[in-house]
Amino acid sequence: TMLQDSQVRELMSRIRLELDPELEAKYPAAWAAAIDVELADGTVQQAAVDAPKGDPENPMTETELRAKFSDMIAWSEYAPEADRLLASLGSLATRRNMRSFLPEGVDSAFE
Repeated sequence: TMLQDSQVRELMSRIRLELDPELEAKYPAAWAAAIDVELADGTVQQAAVDAPKGDPENPMTETELRAKFSDMIAWSEYAPEADRLLASLGSLATRRNMRSFLPEGVDSAFE
């Protein structure tokens, strides 16, 4: 998997997670987060949000949701079905059942 890649592992070794009491104090009203990234030349880039992308206060666009779905499914056994599944998502609320949405063979478990 991607987590076994040596470059990914090297990057992971340089990441440090710290609890910020000021951000923690905003919870549960806000799911605040902040990041500091030190670049190779020593400069530091910073960013912070009170409502991460995808929260009700900061919803994803349909394009962002589709991109996230595609990125996440790419690493799964369902990757070959990604286009079909993505096209089917819009009809979930009106489906009588999930048989046509599930991968071939899974529907037999419901009979």
